[in-house]
Amino acid sequence: MGIEPKPNNGTLRLPLKPVGLHSDLPEEPTPLDKPSAPEKPSPPAKTTSPDDPTFPPKHTGPEEISDQQETADEMAAETEEQKEEAKEDMNRFWAYVKAKMNAAQEWANKVIASLKANSKGKEEQKQGESFDQGNTE
Repeated sequence: MGIEPKPNNGTLRLPLKPVGLHSDLPEEPTPLDKPSAPEKPSPPAKTTSPDDPTFPPKHTGPEEISDQQETADEMAAETEEQKEEAKEDMNRFWAYVKAKMNAAQEWANKVIASLKANSKGKEEQKQGESFDQGNTE
């Protein structure tokens, strides 16, 4: 190839001349695996929370219940909006994929038609040459 071996240009000087052997290295002792004893999980810290039955219950009046209902309705509406938005995003994605696939199909059809036209042109050219050769005799 005409490449002159120089340091750091990716060429190898063959035959390779190894320096040393694996057996020349001092053998290191293989460390033993420590037996793994299952650790006992620490008990969770005791806290008082509204879910704790020993915690005194909070009074929920009719105003708080209606506020909670409104919040739940708002969350449901947001969830429906998110679902619709996700559906629209998915439809846009598939429309994009379909358009790209159709464009690729059109391109492939053009290439195939071009190849067929070239092969027909070559066949006609060969027939024309054989016809011309027959007339020259």
